[in-house]
Amino acid sequence: MLREAVKLEYIHRNVARLAQPPKTTLKEKKTWTSEQSAYFLDSIRDHEYYPIFLVLFHYGLRKSESLGLRWQDVDFESNELHIRFQRLHFNNERHLLPLKTKVSIRDLPMSQQVREVLLEQKASYDIAGHKDDFVFRNKIDNPVDPTSLGVVFRFLQRSLNMPYITLHEIRHTVATMLKDQGVSPRDAQTLLGHSCISTTLSIYTHTSKENKVSAIDNISAGLTKTPVSV
Repeated sequence: MLREAVKLEYIHRNVARLAQPPKTTLKEKKTWTSEQSAYFLDSIRDHEYYPIFLVLFHYGLRKSESLGLRWQDVDFESNELHIRFQRLHFNNERHLLPLKTKVSIRDLPMSQQVREVLLEQKASYDIAGHKDDFVFRNKIDNPVDPTSLGVVFRFLQRSLNMPYITLHEIRHTVATMLKDQGVSPRDAQTLLGHSCISTTLSIYTHTSKENKVSAIDNISAGLTKTPVSV
């Protein structure tokens, strides 16, 4: 605003340019290991929110993307999930909005596990006859509420005595698992829908404890080999 005011000669200088913004310290994101993630999913298999958590831990979707998933976005013929919209709540209303960037629009392959769970969900939803097309719903047949999803996730973690992570940190957990599986940052960027590769790389700097131990063991093994004269 100040820059435009200078161009229009309302003011003579942009005082904001003289300001020194405070240095920010990035808070380290917490993640679960693949074993912890598997344990969590196996433990909540009978919970009403199991399908949405299964999808979150498979694809690292943003919360709004998972809540905005509709049955028309689930393609059982091509075996893909089409991520096209996000569902946001404001002014006490649900709003289905397009994704912000082109990179966020993506097609993700369904694993067999996800396919089977969604097929089971679809069968029960067809029988119930719903007014809208949202995939994930609660026991009283309403689309899953974002606040409720966070509260339930926190409760389930406590009941299972697991280290606390936020819903968004599931996304970081998936990114870390992709890294540990040797998936390239560029492919991970496509899967996660990051607009900038730098965002993916910042997550890829997180290394699991097991990988650190393995890396040091490999270095140690190399250093203890019989030296070759040069």
